[in-house]
Amino acid sequence: MRNLPVVFWAATIAVGFSIALASAAAATERRATYVGRARVVDGDTLAIGNDRLRLWGVDAPEIRQQCLRNGQAFLCGEHVAEALRTYIGRDQVRCDYRDWNPARALNHEDRAVVRCTVRGVDLADWLTSRGLAVPFFVGNYRSSAMRACEARLGLWAGSFARPSAYRRQGDFTSDVMGVETRRPCGRSLNRL
Repeated sequence: MRNLPVVFWAATIAVGFSIALASAAAATERRATYVGRARVVDGDTLAIGNDRLRLWGVDAPEIRQQCLRNGQAFLCGEHVAEALRTYIGRDQVRCDYRDWNPARALNHEDRAVVRCTVRGVDLADWLTSRGLAVPFFVGNYRSSAMRACEARLGLWAGSFARPSAYRRQGDFTSDVMGVETRRPCGRSLNRL
C-alpha cells in the first residue's frame, strides 16, 4: 500500500513525458511535399498554409532591398516578390524537399528548403532565367542566370548588391553586381 503513491506518480510522469515527446516530434515533423495555394513572402520564400518554404538553389533580393537601374534606386526586393506573385497567380504550387535529409530539412530561419513548381515550371529556374534571382551555388541555375545577365534582364539591367551581402551589411555599397558595374556576367556569377 505504501508503494501505491510512488507507482502512481511514476506512471503519471511517464505518461506526461511520452505526451511531451510525441508533441515535440509532431511540432518538428516536416512533410516531404507541400501542395496548395502559395503566398509569396519575398522573392525566395513562399508560405503554404502555416509552412514557410525557402526556394532551394537561389537567392533573391530582400523585400526592402534597393537596386539601381539607369542610376535610379528602386525596391527590387518588392519588385521580385510582385513578379513571382503575378506569375504564380491563384494556381497550385507543389514544393518538394530537394534532398530529403532531416538534418538539412530546415534552414536557420526554420523554413523548409524546397524545390517548387507551378504549372510544371521550376520557380527557381523561372526567377534566374528572368534575372530576378541569382544562383546560390555555382552549378545550380547558373546557365539560366548567365543567359539573363547577357540579355540584361531583371536585376542584371542595372546594378545590385548580392542578396547575401545585403543581408550581412544592410546596404548597397558592398559586392555590387550587374551591367552598370561594367563587370562581365561570368565574373559576376563566379563570385556567387
